Amino acid sequence: MASISVTPQSCLMDESVTVKVTGLEKASVYTLHTTASDCKGMPFFTVATYKSDDAGEIDLTKSPALGGHFRGVLPMAPFAHLLPVEQKALFPRFDYSDVTKPVQFTLSVYAGPVAVQVIIPRAALGLKPVCSVQHERRLMAEGCQRIPVRDGKVRGTVRGPAGEHANGLRYRLLRRGRPVSPLAARGPWFSEAKSQLVRKVGVGVIGSSKGGDLALSMATNIPQIKAAVVVNGGIYSAVGAFKLLDGTHRAVVPLAFERLVLHRDGVMETYHAMCDPSDHPDAIIPVEDAYGDILWLSGLADRAMNTEMFARLAVERCTERGKPDKVKVLKYPGAGHLLEPPNIPFSSITLQELMKIGTLNGGNAEEHCAAQEDAWKQVLAFFNDKLQ
Repeated sequence: MASISVTPQSCLMDESVTVKVTGLEKASVYTLHTTASDCKGMPFFTVATYKSDDAGEIDLTKSPALGGHFRGVLPMAPFAHLLPVEQKALFPRFDYSDVTKPVQFTLSVYAGPVAVQVIIPRAALGLKPVCSVQHERRLMAEGCQRIPVRDGKVRGTVRGPAGEHANGLRYRLLRRGRPVSPLAARGPWFSEAKSQLVRKVGVGVIGSSKGGDLALSMATNIPQIKAAVVVNGGIYSAVGAFKLLDGTHRAVVPLAFERLVLHRDGVMETYHAMCDPSDHPDAIIPVEDAYGDILWLSGLADRAMNTEMFARLAVERCTERGKPDKVKVLKYPGAGHLLEPPNIPFSSITLQELMKIGTLNGGNAEEHCAAQEDAWKQVLAFFNDKLQ
């Protein structure tokens, strides 16, 4: 009798699992269908075809996907390659806004190469899986607590271990031994917040995209920040300003809208609209003045920002001032703009909420997901090293 197992049956989102199907016909083709709904109830799915071995088994750690949404030996692809079911949805990105709510996955196995039939509702009528299983992936470890903060100028949420000796980044850093607080990104607010959160080890900050230049601004203005991670960010304040502790604002560099690329499918590409930092010297964040060290992650297939150029300039500035080890840059070929923790579904296009238009992030699913695996390990090691 056919059966499918996911081991462990419940785990954290950044953890890998083993998917194995047993009791199948030998050397036969089967279709694996994975479904899940995000925190907003938007349904997502993947399909892939596999061939069972001579023992009638399919083990995703060894068995290559023959076709479908991915190909090759990719054990976590059923989770990391999820796509929206609704074709008319405006570039939805899997929503993880409620970290207290586990994501439930259903993995079903169908006999034969029926990937197309499974994803077309009317064609799927009458198809029944030979086996199915439920799998739960959590965003917050058991025993962690979530505490809203409204004190003085501080606005945010602290997530951390419930017990004094418990091992507990937003979403997944907290269960790796680090209390986490996503805070309103304004200099004075953050400065007050750090005084409430900081211990002897100091504070680490991580920012992605626009959040990257915010993280840099904080790292160069707040002495208690001992480590900063920039994920595909800029070296100047792009679009929005950052208020410094003395009440002044750093110069803002707007997008060069005349260089925006509009693709035939209605998607906007901002890569060429990012201005050259050398044309705006007063806006450049003095990364060399950061109080701590900086880890810079750069996706080389990023089509939203020229992050490789920004990272190179950061290294050059530090080297010229006798601080060659201040910034460490990790480059990831094939990775796009949204480098997130492992197993977060890849999204090459996301919705620009203000203009209701898709923005091209770039990257390809296989290399991007592999980059997320390595980058996450590097981020954890960096914070553990710098925040001892």
